[in-house]
Amino acid sequence: MHKGILHSPLRPILQPVLRSVFDHADGIGGVVVHDVDVVSSSFGSATSHDVPLPPRVASGDLLVIIIAAARTLGSEFVDPTGWDVIHNSGHGPMPSAVYSRAATGSEGSVQTIELTSTAVCAAIVYRIAAGTYVGSPEIEVESGAGTDPAPPELAPSWGSAQTRWLAAFCGIRPTGLTGYSLPDYRAYSATSGTNLNHVEAAASSAIAAVGAFTPPAYEKTSVGDWRAMTIAIEAA
Repeated sequence: MHKGILHSPLRPILQPVLRSVFDHADGIGGVVVHDVDVVSSSFGSATSHDVPLPPRVASGDLLVIIIAAARTLGSEFVDPTGWDVIHNSGHGPMPSAVYSRAATGSEGSVQTIELTSTAVCAAIVYRIAAGTYVGSPEIEVESGAGTDPAPPELAPSWGSAQTRWLAAFCGIRPTGLTGYSLPDYRAYSATSGTNLNHVEAAASSAIAAVGAFTPPAYEKTSVGDWRAMTIAIEAA
């Protein structure tokens, strides 16, 4: 298993509507720089994977797990007890899932995620502090192939209120990621291989008050199937 906590430096703002959490020391929309953590991890072939959670998880924090498995016939993720299912692709090529949970503070350091058959996996987990978000995440998912995974447009049910956006993708043939979609809290994980039996996952974040948003595409040099996700979390 590979584990890392990634906090990337700010890159130039991609679009006028986007705000980086680094723009103001006090944050925007109630979400401040110290109130978000992200952890990435990857795993060898197994049916059960202990996904590391971010540090400092406290009661009321929002946890979001983004996980994908390599191309396997018939395998799918088993939804963990106590987590809301935001997305589960079911069985088929490159299973993926997104789970969320309002933490109780007793989660421990890992969350076990199981598959119906063995596969290598890549995962990214976000922690968003209690009191800085409202309700549950919403998601749109789109699948494609090629070099530039493109997260789809999402119009959240709360309209143009201040929102934390997560743009993510998973893909096979993991190699050659050259550009992230959004400027903040970037994370990347991949299993150790570049063929159809391996998988990668990437995610990044920004804040914007818009009624609908299409994150910019990721940029990568390798060609392969991918599944891209836009996740919206209303800021408090």
